[in-house]
Amino acid sequence: MSQKKKNNKKMFSKINELRFYYDRMFFIRIFEKFLLYLSSIGKLDGTTHTCIGQESVAVGVIKNTTEEDFVISNHRGHGHFLSKYFVPELFLLELVGDKRGICKGKAGSQHVIYKNFYANGVLGNLVPVAAGISLSLKKNKKKPVVVVFLGDGVFGEGIVYETLNFVSLYKLRCLFVVENNKIAQTTNIDKHLAGSIQKRFDSFGIKVFQEKTNDVENINKLSKKILENIRKSDEPAALIVNTVRLMPHSKGDDTRSLLEIKKLSLKDPIKLLVKKNKKFNYDEIEKNNIDKIIEISKNMRLNLNYLDVRKNLYRDN
Repeated sequence: MSQKKKNNKKMFSKINELRFYYDRMFFIRIFEKFLLYLSSIGKLDGTTHTCIGQESVAVGVIKNTTEEDFVISNHRGHGHFLSKYFVPELFLLELVGDKRGICKGKAGSQHVIYKNFYANGVLGNLVPVAAGISLSLKKNKKKPVVVVFLGDGVFGEGIVYETLNFVSLYKLRCLFVVENNKIAQTTNIDKHLAGSIQKRFDSFGIKVFQEKTNDVENINKLSKKILENIRKSDEPAALIVNTVRLMPHSKGDDTRSLLEIKKLSLKDPIKLLVKKNKKFNYDEIEKNNIDKIIEISKNMRLNLNYLDVRKNLYRDN
């Protein structure tokens, strides 16, 4: 193959990769905006925790997992789920309490179980479960990695430290992904966490990697390297990503100023991707994804004002 053909192939591969990142992150964002819209008109009961601003972590990391790998999520898990299993209609049916949903409409937003995906709304509750899954895999001589997503707020839970000790001691194939948005519900990290997150893993002999940006490409490259190391070494590792949460903890409980959120939006992963790759055509992807959301909601017979839906989904993406 000539060098020119090799370069063209590489460029085509890069374009496809960028398209995938933007497509999946944008879909997760408008999916969650659609949930907020449904909540505002009384079509979605209970609470919902969006990951708007953190999509790059879910997409960047989970793209490197295999079908057999497990993903252990938490209360803010829509992005994790849609990155692992892209079945948005089944997921939405579950979230609105429809018996045709993944868990027959009983799991809601926070307690979804589907194939190798587990989520729970109790802070830190599934961290020891992840260790148990990994131990079972090891005893049965199976090789999947268990990827556990944590927030900075979880480090006030004692069970987390017991689990880190156990995972390190028995050399379990776990990757702990810390989505450090520096705010636990409405409390800034400097008000709830002494010391550093990295040193917590260091103290248990767990190798730690840090990604200081919220850039999906960087997160993907680093997590690929970490997962390869885990598969070779049969030892756990941790990845700390400095990300941002651009929306309230749960719908309306946000005490941050508009100025603070505006500053955080400079680290919006979707905007970062557009800024790095301005020549790429994003309009078509956005339209296709919004059409997809509307098609799903029509199939579900939600009886919505679809002009109003489009207005809400296009606004400030």
